[in-house]
Amino acid sequence: LHLSNKYLWIIKLYNIYLDNKATIIVIMIFSFIFIMMFIFIYKLRIKNKKIETLFNKVPVAYVIGDIKNRKIVYANDYAKQLFKIDNLESVKNQSALDFHINEESYNKFTKSWQKYVQKYKTIEGFSNILQFRKKDGSIFWSKIYAVPYIDNQVIWIVFDVDELINTQHRLEKQMKVKEEFLANMSHEIRTPLNAILGFIYILEQQETNEENKKYLKVMKQSSKSLLNIINDILDFSKINQGKITIEKIVFNPKELLDSIILFDSKAKEKNIKIIINTSNLDNYLVSDETKIKQIISNLVSNAIKFTPNDKQIICNINYNETTEKLYFEIIDEGIGIEKEKLENIFNPFTQADNSTTRKYGGTGLGLSISYKLAMLLGGKLGVKSELDKGSVFYFTIPAIKIDEIPKELEDKNISLKGKILIVEDNKSNQIVLKSLLTSFGNYEIDIVNSGEEAIQKAKQNQYDLIFMDKNMPKMDGIKTAIKIKALGIKTPIIAVTADVLKETKEKILSVMDDYISKPIDENKLKQILSKYLKENND
Repeated sequence: LHLSNKYLWIIKLYNIYLDNKATIIVIMIFSFIFIMMFIFIYKLRIKNKKIETLFNKVPVAYVIGDIKNRKIVYANDYAKQLFKIDNLESVKNQSALDFHINEESYNKFTKSWQKYVQKYKTIEGFSNILQFRKKDGSIFWSKIYAVPYIDNQVIWIVFDVDELINTQHRLEKQMKVKEEFLANMSHEIRTPLNAILGFIYILEQQETNEENKKYLKVMKQSSKSLLNIINDILDFSKINQGKITIEKIVFNPKELLDSIILFDSKAKEKNIKIIINTSNLDNYLVSDETKIKQIISNLVSNAIKFTPNDKQIICNINYNETTEKLYFEIIDEGIGIEKEKLENIFNPFTQADNSTTRKYGGTGLGLSISYKLAMLLGGKLGVKSELDKGSVFYFTIPAIKIDEIPKELEDKNISLKGKILIVEDNKSNQIVLKSLLTSFGNYEIDIVNSGEEAIQKAKQNQYDLIFMDKNMPKMDGIKTAIKIKALGIKTPIIAVTADVLKETKEKILSVMDDYISKPIDENKLKQILSKYLKENND
């Protein structure tokens, strides 16, 4: 009895359980669920704490933003340091606009990611480079990436790229200074060269003795060598900056032979025989004739330079209609190249042997430029060589065949006449251009020294063509051309310039009708005359 009284409470509990069995089971189930939820939440908080700790330890700025309300929700420790935030609570729910440099930048950035979301249906993968403002007011460049989070929240991963961008800007400024230097150097050297080569051309047309012809020949070769060096330096700079433009023009492939024939006298000095083999060059082609000629000229010049006296050079040029490619090959009996040095032969400022610069001359840029030009044309330049056994340089260039000869190429030798105005402040260049023009046709020519005089002459006379020097004191050629055009004068204006950089050409062509570079190429001048005076002579 004593024991039964002792455990009576157990019996009572059991009776209660029997009477309220369902209720108690429900309570127990909910208690279990509550305990499990508590454990889960506790573990989740620990996990989140670990993630937050990890976010704070990683040297990358993480900022959680509400893209719907455009508010800041969270920033890790690195972000606080980057944005100079002392207390996260002070920026929580703060507008993202406060961290942009201005409202324009903020709106531009917002539109960019919204446009991205519209296109890809997610913000994941979005990135941008922009400037942010720190809490202390300082500004820095950043690279920002987006990662979707929860609801309308996005994790913005921000990298400080301020030093990188500023370094890039400094390099761009230095590059601009370099370009200006090259442009000025080109102008200062090309201008007197124009006069020298122009007078040489004029003297070559006159009767003279053999001794004087020899002197003129040396002067011309020396001047053109200097011009080639200038062109190589400019081309190398333009190629490296990606500023070489490739033109698609119709040309006669037989005219490529001129690039070889030009070196005939140079080859004869060493008693080198140049043999030219051609096939399938009867149709006109479409490619960049000037760039192809430049490659051929570099290869022929090198072959002659490195080939001993009394040897021969073979040039093979043909067009393959099946592959639609132009093929050129030059075989020399020169000094050849060692096998281990072949792989570097197309690197800039590189020659097979450093002593060759002193012995043979040259900048070491010709092959590098030719190699890159061939690539830009969609082709390839290669070499096969063996030391003391000569070399074979070859290239293939895509070129489309044209069945009909374009009409503008049929009338190259038309007899032209007209009234021309020369605007040039350099007396020597005035004489050269006038002499060249009069040797090509029966032209009435006026000459003025400045832009102001040119405007007055253009008002008073009806000219068929105006040649305008780009660089003149007080009023340059571009400003003068703008004022002449503003008067309603329709005369074609041709810029004459020693500045051959791409940016200059684009600026010129936005105002004038065409341009010709100094030193003036006689063939180019003929083309200009034929193009713009043709209608006046029909």
